[in-house]
Amino acid sequence: MSRTVLMFGVESLLGSHLVADALLSPREPGELVHCGVSSPPLQGARTGPLEAIRHAARHLAPTMSEGVREELLATRLRWVVPGAWDAPVDELWCLSSAALEMLPRSRIGELNLVSQPSVSTEELERQLAGPCGARDIPWRLFRPGLLLGVPSEEGTGWSEGLLPLLSALHTLKHEVEERAPGYFEHHALRVRAPIDAQPSVLPVHHAVKLSRGLASRPDTRGRVLDLVAPVPLPFAELCEHLGLEYGLSLLAVGPHESLAPVDRLFQLRLRDFERHLHVSPPRGSEELYAFAGVEPRALTMEPRAWRSMFRAVRKAQDMAHAERRRRVDTVWSSLRRSTVAVGGDSELTCLSGGMGEPPVVILNALGQGLRYWARLLECLLSKGRRVLLWEPREATRPLLLEDQVKDLEAVLNAEGVSRCHLVGWCTGASVAVEFSLRHPNAVVSSVFLNPSFKCDGGPKELDTDYEETLEPLFRMLDRRPAMVSSVMNSLRTRASAHPPDSTEVLTRMNRDLETEVLAPFRTEASTLDYARQLIDFWAYDVRARAREVRAPVLLLGGELDRVASSAAACEVARRFADGRYLEVHAGTHYCLYDRPALVAEVMERFFEDPRQVDGLSGEVERVT
Repeated sequence: MSRTVLMFGVESLLGSHLVADALLSPREPGELVHCGVSSPPLQGARTGPLEAIRHAARHLAPTMSEGVREELLATRLRWVVPGAWDAPVDELWCLSSAALEMLPRSRIGELNLVSQPSVSTEELERQLAGPCGARDIPWRLFRPGLLLGVPSEEGTGWSEGLLPLLSALHTLKHEVEERAPGYFEHHALRVRAPIDAQPSVLPVHHAVKLSRGLASRPDTRGRVLDLVAPVPLPFAELCEHLGLEYGLSLLAVGPHESLAPVDRLFQLRLRDFERHLHVSPPRGSEELYAFAGVEPRALTMEPRAWRSMFRAVRKAQDMAHAERRRRVDTVWSSLRRSTVAVGGDSELTCLSGGMGEPPVVILNALGQGLRYWARLLECLLSKGRRVLLWEPREATRPLLLEDQVKDLEAVLNAEGVSRCHLVGWCTGASVAVEFSLRHPNAVVSSVFLNPSFKCDGGPKELDTDYEETLEPLFRMLDRRPAMVSSVMNSLRTRASAHPPDSTEVLTRMNRDLETEVLAPFRTEASTLDYARQLIDFWAYDVRARAREVRAPVLLLGGELDRVASSAAACEVARRFADGRYLEVHAGTHYCLYDRPALVAEVMERFFEDPRQVDGLSGEVERVT
């Protein structure tokens, strides 16, 4: 009878590589590998656990033909639903402590548990003692160091081991260079770390070799086994390797060294990773390697080998980034377009995509096009959300707040929507509030991104410099329309001017948006309309009506928003019956474009449970 291996948690970086190695190098002829998953994938699937295992097999056996690999997957890999397994198991692997709750009731020859960094070893030993002690199951507990591998193209594994550091580095570099392309040619990126930090970075294929070697030894049962590199990698040396591969100067500095704003943002994104820099590498690697039957020198990485691995990861990141850009560029063509009649003989074009319910309805800022939403829209659609938004319609007069609310009513009626989430950017928040008051049962929740609440009689000390500049200009323009040409040219010049090099880079606008911000001032007529629209919106005081809004409200502001007042948003949040204000560290007025994945994460958490918006990334702070 063939030997049976069962693995839970195969979606992880180590899990996918363990499965692939077991398929490529079985201990016994005819050995079958069973993977516990909630929903078995189709054989040809190019996403999920099957693709992660396929990807791992390519890296572990690069010279093997694709046909042979696919035959192994088809003939020796089986998918099982954990609760449905009732056959004996010779070797059970749990790649997370949560898998201990799914142990099959049948005979288990031995259990190998891989610890998660967030769970203490003492807690894991306690969890193992219960089921294993009662059933006399031999066990091992593996504690891997910082694993390094090339994740699959569809994204599995980016949150594990050393990869969060590499992901933060790659993302920050793109984010900064989209605002200031030459920034890192003149500025080093500094990261605080203990001067003697030596993280144990271990390539995932080395971890597989060690863990499978240790698991083959009966005398390693009942032990805690640290999967560590034979030689720790000094953090300063790691930074040097990464700087060369990512095209910047990455410097490790002492814990008390000063940091520039870009450095502080990078440090903030490494908040969960930092603890690895304060842990001394476990001792006793010689004994571990002897038990595994592995010569330490065979797994010692030379600088060239490290560089090769980092280059492979960066190339995978570049490919994933290019694929995201491609999806964003094509998101508009993927949407369904329909014509909605509004206000007599007027009509607008509604765009919709996705299938989830209730839909997310986007309320754009006055005078702006839809490009700002492209990246966030792609994120929401990829999460299975149904999304509705519409292009600004042509009109012979300024479209005021009342018109905007009626447009929203017309779109929901045409789309057959009875309940929805509202997401308003900037002035779109006022539209959402007024609609919520008129149709309280239609709104599940509202999210206001960088909301603008400037209003007549409101606290002037909360206005931004931008708002203080616009108000006298637009009120003068309303009284003296003949001034429109000079006002338009002045605003166009101001909006398109590049800030001086001394300006903090994180406050700058993404260069993709430089032409978009000119939309309200493209003609004299549009400039005059925009001025009168804003004057109309300033007459609407959200503060006076906020308490009447019944649905939960989330206000998300940006620390560096120079357009809409974060202080005003925080003050207004306290007036809603069920409101909360969160602030994005180093976020601008254009967070929805600069940080779409973060904004989508906040929104998804809020949609799922408005009470559970704490515990998010360190980039977001709950203020109220």
